[in-house]
Amino acid sequence: MARGFSEQELREIRQQLIDEAKEQYQKKGFKTGIKDVTDAIGIAPGSFYKFFSSKEELIFTILENEEASIKATLANEFQQVTSADEIASLLLRGIELASDNPFIELMLSPTQMSALSRKIPKEQFDRHMKQDQFSIEKILPIQNHPKKKTISSAIRAFFLLTMHKREIGMDEFQDTLHFYARALAHEILRED
Repeated sequence: MARGFSEQELREIRQQLIDEAKEQYQKKGFKTGIKDVTDAIGIAPGSFYKFFSSKEELIFTILENEEASIKATLANEFQQVTSADEIASLLLRGIELASDNPFIELMLSPTQMSALSRKIPKEQFDRHMKQDQFSIEKILPIQNHPKKKTISSAIRAFFLLTMHKREIGMDEFQDTLHFYARALAHEILRED
């Protein structure tokens, strides 16, 4: 009779699934199957479901981890800013970090994001959005701002602009990002 996994093994295997899936998705795209990932780490495909309810949940977990890493970097950098120009520069730095991350860049394709958002449980997506808003409020100097929820949503929308480069126009895209970054920075510092 096969023995079950210990708690330590469960944590290690879960992390191996995340790491292997991230690597395979970056190399081969999201056509990579669960069996490809489980075979690579040496567990049975059925064991995958001890860790994730679906491939989409695994992908979303990777996306959340990548976002958390970028947010941690930005949080450290935001502690030293005071001017609108510095805030705008760091917002643009966030776009740069996301664009330099192959997994997030892959996820920011409108097709991939749309497919993923349709397949993950609504409660998981809602939890992510609440956590996302909270982390934006923590990173930026907006905890006591009267419009903090609106600013938080506007910053999320700012990052989603990267999904619409073609619709915005490639020639205008960078100027548009800079315009929005400056506008957001001024709104963040506005007192009323």
